[in-house]
Amino acid sequence: MNKHGTFFCLSLALLLICSFGNADSRTIHVGEGQKYVTLAAALSKVKDRDLEIIVHGTVNERSTISIVDRRVLLRGSGSAKIQLSNMHFRQCDITLGDGENLLQMTGSIDARNSSIHSMDGITLQSETVALSLQECTVDFQGGEYYGKTTGVALTECDARIESGRFEGDTALFVDKSYVSEIAGGEFISSGTQAIFLSRTHVGEISGGHIVKHGDKKMVSRAALYIDHETVIDLITAGDFIAESGSGMLLIRGAHLGKITGGTFQSLSE
Repeated sequence: MNKHGTFFCLSLALLLICSFGNADSRTIHVGEGQKYVTLAAALSKVKDRDLEIIVHGTVNERSTISIVDRRVLLRGSGSAKIQLSNMHFRQCDITLGDGENLLQMTGSIDARNSSIHSMDGITLQSETVALSLQECTVDFQGGEYYGKTTGVALTECDARIESGRFEGDTALFVDKSYVSEIAGGEFISSGTQAIFLSRTHVGEISGGHIVKHGDKKMVSRAALYIDHETVIDLITAGDFIAESGSGMLLIRGAHLGKITGGTFQSLSE
């Protein structure tokens, strides 16, 4: 990791301590054996802006959860589960996971005009798009996102990816965004492309395991698909592997500044 990445991680750790380790934040417990059985019940009663929500056991949410203008840390207690349909964040500062305790979620999360911090411990699985973010500041320090169509979708975002696991027909979809660095993570496609970039600027790809699975006769896509005037300044490392198609493909005015490292492999016949 370079000095900027080290500073970023230290800053994030300090931010989490400052945000949720002070007297202004309130901790609420949700789930089995707790005062609040669901998130909806807790949020309707607790009006504090800064919240640490700890989930116990299995929680079944029957209604859509909408959170506006709050700072929230959402984590499990040991190992917990939430079954939901949709969760919406607007103008929020959200931390998903705490790097230690497990919280498995089913359903979809979308956020707009928010700051999103993803840590180890959070797992989100969806039949469509697991995590959809628009006009957000995003950092991934971990977390696992499994979507049938898309694992994570970023639109008009400012993002950095240190680690995490992303899976879907498209594992990571990025449009009209700035990604300062993809330093690591696993991006696993079930067929189309592992990472799709459109109208996006990427500063550096310095790591990551980027794999496109699928029928070897389907060769029109790639593990890293760079489209529509996207600019990548530098690739220094990473594994770009396609069972069908190419390890990397640039089309429609996309530009790649320099490659100094990385492994690019196509397994197509």
